[in-house]
Amino acid sequence: MKPFFRYALLTLVFLLFICSSIGLFNRGRGFISKFKSKNEYFDPRLSHINSIDKLIVYSDSLYVLKEPSGFDTAVYVNTLSDLIKWRFRKGLATYTFQNNWIAFVMGKYIWAHFSAIVKPEDILQYNEGLCSQQTMVFMEALKRKGIDYRSVGLGYYEGPGHFLCEVRYKGGWHLYDVTLEPQWQNVALQNKSMSYYKENVNDLYLAYDSRISKDVVDKLIQRIVYGEVNKFPAANMLMIHKFTFLLIWILPFVLGYVFVKLIRTPKNK
Repeated sequence: MKPFFRYALLTLVFLLFICSSIGLFNRGRGFISKFKSKNEYFDPRLSHINSIDKLIVYSDSLYVLKEPSGFDTAVYVNTLSDLIKWRFRKGLATYTFQNNWIAFVMGKYIWAHFSAIVKPEDILQYNEGLCSQQTMVFMEALKRKGIDYRSVGLGYYEGPGHFLCEVRYKGGWHLYDVTLEPQWQNVALQNKSMSYYKENVNDLYLAYDSRISKDVVDKLIQRIVYGEVNKFPAANMLMIHKFTFLLIWILPFVLGYVFVKLIRTPKNK
């Protein structure tokens, strides 16, 4: 190998080794992009709830105060929903170069959504979450409690768009929005299904009054997409993120091995 090319290859491999090693030693918080919201619920004292297990334990403790004996699914779901509303404020939590450099680079140069966190446990490391992120935490807790759910996507990719879910109990589906926090007390029939509110849109206007305008509500319900029952809505992205974390641990060792081999290779070989 010619000296120039050997030196250039050594330099490249070394730089890649340094960059890939960052993820092994610096696993700091991700980037938070904040959004302005009107009358948003948020209690920073709930920041200690940083795992699904802790979320369920806290929700269970609140539920017992309401229903000391037996289990009422509707009461529990409402309790959990309210807890999620107060646990997060609206924002987008994404991976940085320090805590997942592969997802960060993919998000910057391929598709912005590649760096958005979808793992519920990781989302709970932050006080902020986008509608999909907060809803995925909500659905994961429902899954652990054995309660049926399905995602509900509203609107279009180009906007406006929104992500929420429905929960099944008492023989039907019931709509929950932990991000925009609709005021269900303003309507006579609370937490009905999206199909019901599609036909009774005035109830949606009342519930989302002071949250979003009637025009936005009308645009959102033009397109409604239901997810499969009890299916994680971002399974593909979660798999990609798991793979990137695996690469983060493997690449430094592979590149380190290649660097050592190059150094030990005779210059005239």
